[in-house]
Amino acid sequence: MVAYLLGSVFVLGWISWAVVKLAREEGEGGRAPIEVRSPSDRHLEGVRMSVFRDGKLDWDIRADEAVADESWDHIEFTAVHVDSRINDSESLQSRAPTGRVDRTTDVFELTGDVLTVADVNVAPETASGEKKTEKIEIRSDRMTAHEKDNKATFEGNVVATTTDYFVKAETMDANYDPKTHEILGFTGKGSVKVIDRKDPTTWGEGKEGVYDKKNGEIVLTGEPRIHQGDKISAGDKVLITLNDKKMVVLGSDKQPVQTIVPEKDVRQ
Repeated sequence: MVAYLLGSVFVLGWISWAVVKLAREEGEGGRAPIEVRSPSDRHLEGVRMSVFRDGKLDWDIRADEAVADESWDHIEFTAVHVDSRINDSESLQSRAPTGRVDRTTDVFELTGDVLTVADVNVAPETASGEKKTEKIEIRSDRMTAHEKDNKATFEGNVVATTTDYFVKAETMDANYDPKTHEILGFTGKGSVKVIDRKDPTTWGEGKEGVYDKKNGEIVLTGEPRIHQGDKISAGDKVLITLNDKKMVVLGSDKQPVQTIVPEKDVRQ
């Protein structure tokens, strides 16, 4: 893939998933084309990279600095801000101290203290056809967008904050539709905890947590349990329904529901 000039805008060739256009940020939100003076002119300041899919803006990447290799297949960013319009009602914004694009593997990565804010439809449509769009704030040490796998992965001290819950996990994947880029759900792994923000003494945990956007549910599995103060209930899975904000333990023949109550409560 060879970089070439198209009109007055620098275009980083065709890759399997997008066209990339690079410009320099100007005052008052303006943009100026970047003129590459020589193959060695690979250190740029105040840049904006626009990634297009099927003729539509997919990712809009802004950074204080960008440094590329000779082929422009690997680009390192400093002080990065990313915007992505998922659809008419959903979007994704991220910022991080550093980031990189690897065009050979179709991977985009943010590192450091990464903050991602997602506006997503978090529950099924109501009878009137209305959608509940909520802002989900995700903090992590790293975010990686895997274009070939149709997912974005958050790693390291992951905390997702919604209106009603804190969701903590070692890693969290955001799965999305390859055509529309619509977020289909989230999968958390490694000591997943869902904490009620209004009552922090109530929380569910499991080794894996799956948020299904279509059904508006979070399901915890892998030694799942609910903590309610000192009381602990365990079973086959924990079901959290977002519309009515209920958290319940469900049992099975192999794993019936069991509740442990502290001895002091039994005496009472």
